[in-house]
Amino acid sequence: MTKTFHQFINDHNGKYLTTTPKLGPQCVALIRYYCEEVLGLSKWTLPCATYAYQIFDKFPDVGDCNFTKIRNTPTGVPKRGDIIFSRKIVNGKIKWQHVSIFSDGDVNKYISFDQNWPKGRFCCFVNHNYEGVIGWLHPKTYIY
Repeated sequence: MTKTFHQFINDHNGKYLTTTPKLGPQCVALIRYYCEEVLGLSKWTLPCATYAYQIFDKFPDVGDCNFTKIRNTPTGVPKRGDIIFSRKIVNGKIKWQHVSIFSDGDVNKYISFDQNWPKGRFCCFVNHNYEGVIGWLHPKTYIY
């Protein structure tokens, strides 16, 4: 049986999640647990990648039966449970990159459930603006 979005948060808020002990608690680990526990998918449904944002880049634009890929626009607002991908590039180099789960927001700011943001932080809610957001994956299943 899968969990609701709220059950998932209640179970993991203030804790660390990891998929591989070598890497420790990373933002991608949170997303992989979310896929399994809330969406009823394998932890490995999303593509493997060196950086979190590359999961979004590698994801097909059409044809996936589990998610709809949505690129960020000035008027786009994710829905609760969407997986948000972001990165900041400065002088051609990645300054930071991240993935989180959208909870609430508007076109200017949002709150998401994150791990390792800021670096080393346990699972918790974080306030963000849309700086660096490249897009999100919208699950095709009901997740509230």
